[in-house]
Amino acid sequence: MKKTLIFLLTFLFFSSMKGQSIEYSAGISYTTYFDHQEAYDEYYSAYNSGYGYSFGISIADIKIDSSYLPIVSLTFYNYKGKIYKDNYGLGSGIVTQIEADNYNIGLEIYPVHIKIEKKIRFRLGGEISYLIKENTNGNKISRSGGNFDTTSTALFNKLNVGIIASVGYEVRLKNNWSIIPQYLFYLRLTNEFPDDSPANTKLYRHSIEIAFKKRF
Repeated sequence: MKKTLIFLLTFLFFSSMKGQSIEYSAGISYTTYFDHQEAYDEYYSAYNSGYGYSFGISIADIKIDSSYLPIVSLTFYNYKGKIYKDNYGLGSGIVTQIEADNYNIGLEIYPVHIKIEKKIRFRLGGEISYLIKENTNGNKISRSGGNFDTTSTALFNKLNVGIIASVGYEVRLKNNWSIIPQYLFYLRLTNEFPDDSPANTKLYRHSIEIAFKKRF
């Protein structure tokens, strides 16, 4: 009885949806690290940007009655970059020197999605991502009283939150297919490192993608 009720409720929910479409996307990205806030004089940082790639799938154009639901995307992406931070105090401090090559999976939700003349589209939303693989070449050295400890490793935050925006141009093809070149901008709101001080390291990312959309 319980399974039957769940099935009926699910059937009624999906029967009220109209205009569903699925998008498959792939692209390249360029990630840049930066210091979120100014630090004192005994701090130095240098960052090198890096290229990465992404693959994603989205469910869009879901309509219940006369209202559209937020667009939901699931994205796998890689990003690279070099990080150097030297927090040198009087006889103590931490030196971080890393070449990052990380792999994330992100859940993106776009409550704002606008179409202009059914071709130009704009989306604005947020992303929750999880670091599934960390390829770190480098180390994190802590020093106190002239003694150096290189046993500590540079660990990135596993769970991150950011805002994301995209603009694209939809070109309609045959059999309800479309191709969409699009640009995305992502700004991470959480810090890259859980124990990041005195200046919090964050990142932003530019992406160019090609999406293929199938309308049902």
